Amino acid sequence: MTNIIALFDNDLVYKLAYFGLWDEVLSVLNIKTVYCLNAVGQNQFKTSIKRINAKLTKENKPLLSAEEELRFTNNLSRIVQSIKRIPAEWFNPVLSQKHMSPNIDSGEAELLAILLSRSEIHLLITGDHRFVRAFRTLFPDQYAQLQQARRIRIFEEVLLILMESYGYDWLYTRLVAARFADGTVHLALGVAKRNTEEEFRYALDSSRGFTDGPY
Repeated sequence: MTNIIALFDNDLVYKLAYFGLWDEVLSVLNIKTVYCLNAVGQNQFKTSIKRINAKLTKENKPLLSAEEELRFTNNLSRIVQSIKRIPAEWFNPVLSQKHMSPNIDSGEAELLAILLSRSEIHLLITGDHRFVRAFRTLFPDQYAQLQQARRIRIFEEVLLILMESYGYDWLYTRLVAARFADGTVHLALGVAKRNTEEEFRYALDSSRGFTDGPY
């Protein structure tokens, strides 16, 4: 399928900004248009950077440099310029409310409702395991339908697809420069030493085991 229209959650957008993978993800998945909630913005991204620095401080590791922060912020600025805002008429408050739970927040519920109610949306990609696990547990029939049609994916699945297209060495170089931005990626790359391609794939496959089926 070409000219795919996709929904991205904020968590995914931020990760793609950190790792510098926006253009490649759109290319390899044939995505023409990306819609996001209005909450994506610089202030939220700055909060994300502060959380990362707090984590690095706790682990006695160097904080992000000014150059790194500027690079990530510039990546996000470019991404935001290409994102479309979801039209007001797409929102379905009744359906959104039905999908809210302790592990599915209001924004995630809104994205799910749009995906389920609008056939012109081909795909939802999220960076949040917790959200997809909760959706699978609470709404197994809907999850199975979307999964079978490959209309819902997680970040780790996308990384595996990128690796098939660009190779492990290329992907490793992109990810290791910002490995602190995602715990699963940090472990998959290897802590004491660089993981092999097979070890990296196994780690990501393990993390996405609940998604069922090939990526």
